[in-house]
Amino acid sequence: MKRFKLILLLIIAGFIGLFVYQNLAVFAHPFEVLRLNIGVKQYKVENIQASIFFLVFFLLGFLLAFFLGLRERLKARRALKANDNKIKKMEEELNTLRDLSAASESTAVEDVAPEDVVPERNTSEEII
Repeated sequence: MKRFKLILLLIIAGFIGLFVYQNLAVFAHPFEVLRLNIGVKQYKVENIQASIFFLVFFLLGFLLAFFLGLRERLKARRALKANDNKIKKMEEELNTLRDLSAASESTAVEDVAPEDVVPERNTSEEII
């Protein structure tokens, strides 16, 4: 699975590289003025290259997706640790019960005297 992810990542990186190479003129073109008016304040950026513009928004989207997915990953990690602890407790309980069972079987075998043991009958002799 790790190799598949690596190969998929390399293929995607190759397509991104091909896209940038084929559109290099577009990415190298500077924006004359980039304005943002949010009602209270107006922002103005002059002479910014399109590649920087796309890179900034790509990184913002990546960070947004990372932090939105972080909550789910932490929940899953917490649930996994809780399940691991539960499994460890159950294994300890199982080992304790096995030890008790083995101890009770050994005392039961010691309590039985040899004369109390009934020999088993061989059923193959009875058939012949």
